[in-house]
Amino acid sequence: MDQNVRHMKDAGLKEILNGFVGTRKTSWVCWDKVCKSKKEGGLGVKELRSFNLALLGKWWSRLASGNDGPFHRIIEEKYGNVDSHWLEWIQENSHKGSSWWRNICKLDNVVHNKRGWLSDGFKLKMGDGNTVRFWKDVWIGNQTLANQFPSLFRVSSGKEERISKLGKWRDRNWEWSVQWRRPLFEWEKDKWFELQALLDNAKPEQEQRDRWEWKHDKEGVYVVKAAYNVLSSISGNVKAWIFKRIWSR
Repeated sequence: MDQNVRHMKDAGLKEILNGFVGTRKTSWVCWDKVCKSKKEGGLGVKELRSFNLALLGKWWSRLASGNDGPFHRIIEEKYGNVDSHWLEWIQENSHKGSSWWRNICKLDNVVHNKRGWLSDGFKLKMGDGNTVRFWKDVWIGNQTLANQFPSLFRVSSGKEERISKLGKWRDRNWEWSVQWRRPLFEWEKDKWFELQALLDNAKPEQEQRDRWEWKHDKEGVYVVKAAYNVLSSISGNVKAWIFKRIWSR
C-alpha cells in the first residue's frame, strides 16, 4: 500500500514538473518594481499611498504660501494666527483639533525611513527680510547661522532679530549692522570676518517679500509629481539611459 502511494506521488510530481516544460507561465514581479518609473525599469504605475501623501502635501503648501484664502482663514479662526514660521507653528498645533488636522500635521513623519520628506522640501527665500530671523532661520546655506557660528550667536544682542533690523540701505547698497553684547575677542573677530564674507553674497530685496519655495521644482512651486518622486526615492540612476532607450522603441 505504501509503495503504491509513493508511486502515485512520484507520478503526480513528474506530471506537474512536465507541465512547466515548454509552457508559457506568468512571471511575477514584485509590486515595488512595478511602481518604479520607466526610467528605472518599472512600469510607472502609481503607488497609491505615496500618491495620496503627495496630494495631501498641498495643504502644507497653502500654509507656506501665506495667502489670505479660505483655507488660511478657517485654520486661523480655529487654531490661531499662522505667521511666516509656519513649520514651527505646525509642530506646536499637531496635537490639537480634529483627527483630520492632526493627521495633516503629521504628514512629515508617517513614511518609514523618510522622516522630514515634506518639510525638507520647503526652503525660505529672503526678500525684504521683514520676517526672516537672521540667526534662527535657514536662509543662507543649509543650516542656521546660529548653528554655523555658535560663538557669535552667544554674544549677539538680537538673537530673535529679523534681517531687516540688522542693516540699512545706503545709496542702493545694503550695509549689515549686527550688534554684540560686548566687544568681540580676537578669535571671535576671525569668526566675524568669516561670517561677513558669507554675508557679502547676500542682501535683502527691497521690492520682494520673504517667501517659501519648494526646492524640488524649478519655479519653487509645490508640485504633486515632484513630491511623489521624493517619496518614491527617484534619483539619477546610472542605468536610466538603458530604460529610456527601451521605452522609446
